[in-house]
Amino acid sequence: MGVPDAKTFSIGLETGFALPVTPDHPLETLPSSKFTWTPNRIQGEGMRVGGSFPRSGRRVEVSGSGAGNLDVELLSKGQGLLWKLLLGSATTTLVAGSTYQNVFTRPTSGVLPSATIQKAIQLVDGTVKPETYSGATCSDWELSFDNNALVKLSANFDARDISTATTAVSTTLSSSASIGATTVSTAASVPAGAMVNLNGIEARLVTAVSGAGPYTLTLNDPLDTAYSSGVAVTVVGYSAPSYPSGGTLYSFAGLSIYNGTLTLATTTALASATTPLNGLLRSGAISVNNTILAERYLAGSAGRKAQQRLGAPVGTVKLGVEYIDTTMRDMYLNDTPTTLLANFTGGPLSTGLETVQVALAEIKPNQDMPDADGSDVSQLDMEFAILDNLTAAQPIQVVQRTSDTAL
Repeated sequence: MGVPDAKTFSIGLETGFALPVTPDHPLETLPSSKFTWTPNRIQGEGMRVGGSFPRSGRRVEVSGSGAGNLDVELLSKGQGLLWKLLLGSATTTLVAGSTYQNVFTRPTSGVLPSATIQKAIQLVDGTVKPETYSGATCSDWELSFDNNALVKLSANFDARDISTATTAVSTTLSSSASIGATTVSTAASVPAGAMVNLNGIEARLVTAVSGAGPYTLTLNDPLDTAYSSGVAVTVVGYSAPSYPSGGTLYSFAGLSIYNGTLTLATTTALASATTPLNGLLRSGAISVNNTILAERYLAGSAGRKAQQRLGAPVGTVKLGVEYIDTTMRDMYLNDTPTTLLANFTGGPLSTGLETVQVALAEIKPNQDMPDADGSDVSQLDMEFAILDNLTAAQPIQVVQRTSDTAL
C-alpha cells in the first residue's frame, strides 16, 4: 500500500564480496524489518588547559558497519534467493510441467553468499530515497509457526558498506589508475556517497567529486588493483521493485510434522519421514545462528571489514506441545535422539502442491518437563539442539516446491 512512510527491501546476489549489484528480488517485508548503518566514532580524551567540552577536531571515525533484519511471511514465490542467502548452497531442478524444486543446504565452513540489500523509504512528497548495503551476510535466521497464524521467516544480516546513490551510473575511467591511488577520473559524474564498482574487481566509496568532465572522484580507500583507461565503473541506484505475480502465504493450517526414519530430499523428490506428530503441536520455531566471524577489521581497509566467515553453527528447535502422553517427557529424560520434518503446503502446482520443508537429520532435547497452571491443558515447551549425526548427508535441508523458474 503506497503510504508516505512506506519502505521496501530488495536483495541481489553478489558475484564478489561487497561488489554491489542491482537488487532484483524485492521482498514483501513486514514493518518490523529494519536496516541501519553504525559508524564507530571515537572521541579523543586528551586534556587541554582551558578546555571544557570535547573538541570536534579530536573526533575520529575508525570503522563502520551495517546491520538489519528482514522479516517476511513465508510465501510460495519470490523467496528462493532469500533461502540461499540463509543457508548457502542451492540447486534448482524442473520436476515436471511448470513445477520446480529448490534444495538448500549449508556449507560446513568457509563463507555464505553475500548480498546487496537495498532499503528504499518513501518520503512525504513521494520521493524514494534508497540506502544500498553491500557485503551483507546472514548472521542468523528463524522460521516460526504458531497455531491460528501465518508462518514467518526472520533473518538478521551483517553488512560491510553503504551507498546512498539514488540514480544508477554506468561510465568508464577517463585515465588509468595505479595501485594505491586514492582518486580516479571518470567520464560521467558520480555523486558523493555512492559506491563505485570498478570493473567487477573492487568497490570504493566516493567521498568527494570535483571537475566538470572528466570528473575526479576521491575514494575512501586506496585501490588494490591497477586499471587502464576505459574500464567500466558502475553505481547501483534505486531499483524500483517488480514483485512476482501470484503465490500463496503459508499458514499453520498447512503444516504437518513428522519424526522417525527420515529420507532427505533429492533434486526432484521431497523429503519424507515415517511418524506423524500431528495432533499435539501448538507452536514451533526452527532457528540457526551461523555464528559468523564479523569483526574482521584489517589494516588497509579504511575501517571496513573483510568478508564474514562461518563459525560453528548453533541450531535450535522449539516445540510447544500438549501433554497427551509421556513420549516427549521421556525423550527429554533419556536424551533420546530423533529426526524432524516440518512440511508446509500451499496451493496446487502442475505437479503436487506448493511446499516448503525443513528436514533435520537429528535433534536432541535440551528441555523441558511438563507443567500446568490451571488455565489450559497441560503443556510442554520443548527445546531441542540440531545436531550432526555424521551419517546423514546434511544436518539440515530446506526444500521448496514452487512455480518460480529460478531463485
